[in-house]
Amino acid sequence: VVDDNRELMGSLHEEAIRSDSALAPIRCRFRDKLVNALQLVFTAVFSRRVDPLVFYALVSAVEGLILDALNAEQTLDRARIQAVVEGLLLAVAASPELLPAFPTQPNNAIPEGSQ
Repeated sequence: VVDDNRELMGSLHEEAIRSDSALAPIRCRFRDKLVNALQLVFTAVFSRRVDPLVFYALVSAVEGLILDALNAEQTLDRARIQAVVEGLLLAVAASPELLPAFPTQPNNAIPEGSQ
């Protein structure tokens, strides 16, 4: 399905990235939900809250990778993308003590929908 609609999906994603797009708030809410889910899982597994920017960085990396794959002339290699994403997640999980802690000051928090 992705390969058949690659151009359409790429265009929709590019539109959603534009801050003045009607799709931008939907994308931001989706990113916020992904970050919150990653934070919940990470906290449950490691009993440690880390800076949400860690998870926004991961989501941004995956989003960029997918966007690049959608815009590429070559066939989308799902197995390769999956391996890279899994590698990123494993790398983050390998040394949770090296990750920055959750900010303690409210002015350091990321407001929802701002990404």
